[in-house]
Amino acid sequence: MLKFKHIVFYSFCFIILSSYLLFSNEYLQYFNIPQEVEDFLSVHFYNDNIVNYMIFNDSYQMVLESGLSVGVLRNGQLSYVDGNFKPIPTKDFIPYKVLKTVERLYPNANIYRVEKDWNIYEINLDNSLILVIDAKGILYNRKYISRQ
Repeated sequence: MLKFKHIVFYSFCFIILSSYLLFSNEYLQYFNIPQEVEDFLSVHFYNDNIVNYMIFNDSYQMVLESGLSVGVLRNGQLSYVDGNFKPIPTKDFIPYKVLKTVERLYPNANIYRVEKDWNIYEINLDNSLILVIDAKGILYNRKYISRQ
């Protein structure tokens, strides 16, 4: 009977340890941040330090001391900036024409999230709106989101 308990105990430990090793590092690996990513952060978020970062495919996803989540591609281009339901304090990484379109349509709204895919920007506002705008400032779509 004692031998059976040992087998069960060691099997359980093996399963827990192998699960941890399999899921902790295979998909979320930590690396040194490339110079292009550091340059993006030093230009746009120079007063904010990195608390944590991970890499997924070709994007570095970072959490800053201010609570912002920032995604930057390896080449230093913006992927996203998320204020986590707080206004994004700096907007100098958003092209002038995109920012002017947002300010013209919703002058009192705060930007909570910016996501860039090629030349299309998806802007989340605090008034439950998502604006889809291209780099030239042309509004393509306006979506209302419901917060539950």
